[in-house]
Amino acid sequence: MKKFSVNKQLILTNIGIFIIIILIMVLIVIPTFKKISTLQKQIKDIHQTMEEDYQKVKQTKHTLSEIKNVEKEIENIQKTFINPGQELAIITELEKLAEKYHITQTLHASATNFKLPDGDGIDYTFSFLNHGTFENHMLFLKDLEQLPYYVNIGGLQWEKRAGNLDIETPLTLKFDGHIYAQIPNKK
Repeated sequence: MKKFSVNKQLILTNIGIFIIIILIMVLIVIPTFKKISTLQKQIKDIHQTMEEDYQKVKQTKHTLSEIKNVEKEIENIQKTFINPGQELAIITELEKLAEKYHITQTLHASATNFKLPDGDGIDYTFSFLNHGTFENHMLFLKDLEQLPYYVNIGGLQWEKRAGNLDIETPLTLKFDGHIYAQIPNKK
């Protein structure tokens, strides 16, 4: 066999090393780099999907908490309605309230039906004509506000009855109070 000169051996060794480096790059480094690049894109996609899912879950939790708040509001609104058939109990309660504060009370009641989205409603109108002291009227009105149902009062009309106007002077108080009842649709 022929011996190559040192220069040729050096050149052939360099060419061999260069070919091996190119083979390593083509067979190992470039495919690995492509895999890393693909994995990086997949990780970004997964991160984006997880972020979107997180936002959806967050919105769902917010919606659920809002539903609870709305349910509480509906419950509070339903508490403002009375059940049909409670009229006599309410009249009795209003009369006891007047007695409690030494108020002479004349009470007239009427009922008007109206439509609601989920049933019919009844507007009970109570016309009050009360005679008593200013202080007792104020205590009566305060207790009227504390009743477990809502009494909607449009306005108060005060009239002096007799004598000098002071805290003990008898006054007449006139007003209309509306109490609503809801009759649910029967399905």
